Amino acid sequence: METVKRTIRILALALAVACHAPAAVAEQGWQWIEASRVYRMLSEGSSLWLIDVRNSNAYESEHIEGAVNITGTVLRFRTFPPNRVIVLADDSLGQREAQEAARMLVSRGCKRVFVIRGGIVAWERGGLPLNRNRFRAREVSRKELEWALSNGVPLKIVDMRDAVERKKGMIRDSMAMEGKDLKERVENLRKYIAGNDKGLRKKLDAPVTIVLVLPGDTDPGRVVMAVSRGSSADIRYLEGGYDLYAVKKSSVSDVKLGCPTCPGKGE
Repeated sequence: METVKRTIRILALALAVACHAPAAVAEQGWQWIEASRVYRMLSEGSSLWLIDVRNSNAYESEHIEGAVNITGTVLRFRTFPPNRVIVLADDSLGQREAQEAARMLVSRGCKRVFVIRGGIVAWERGGLPLNRNRFRAREVSRKELEWALSNGVPLKIVDMRDAVERKKGMIRDSMAMEGKDLKERVENLRKYIAGNDKGLRKKLDAPVTIVLVLPGDTDPGRVVMAVSRGSSADIRYLEGGYDLYAVKKSSVSDVKLGCPTCPGKGE
């Protein structure tokens, strides 16, 4: 009888542990996990490791309560118990940085690796606790933007330049925001986001990230803050604007990555 009781206690304990932790990661790698589920697990005292893979500046401006900051580069030199539940968070488009870190951890033998779906933005939208020290306008590099476009990450590129500047060229799939000056274009964008204009509402499938292409002489932080005021939208700006984007697109480093019109070796 005592043996039976002991067996029942062991099974009950095992069941409690199983219900408290996420399902095992599929054999091919890591899995997505919802922000709300991570929060519940942390509230219940789960021993999961919540890791913010961004740089220290981004982490110090705001981060999820309970998250530790270990960048993807540093993670390569850290060791973890193979069965430890590891949850990764970041705020890059499509959680690209967290995905890269997850693949690296899986390749090193970690069996229970998860990435928060929607990242820190989803955590914030869910009203979950953040440690925030200052406002930080999120920037998007050309490389990050191209990756997001190629991988179907939902986003909208809005060109905030005037008609003269747009004659230099526009990023594919971007939309020009009209207005006599930047201030008016900012207000029109706010209406766009709020859905006050029925015609514009049909073009915007919320929630998505909006990436701003700004004039070269603009303070990105001020514009992003103005657009974001009173809105929960994820507003970012393109690093260096269109000019830097165009230069990098035609740079030698890009050609080395693959150029269908470039001659091959020996030609």
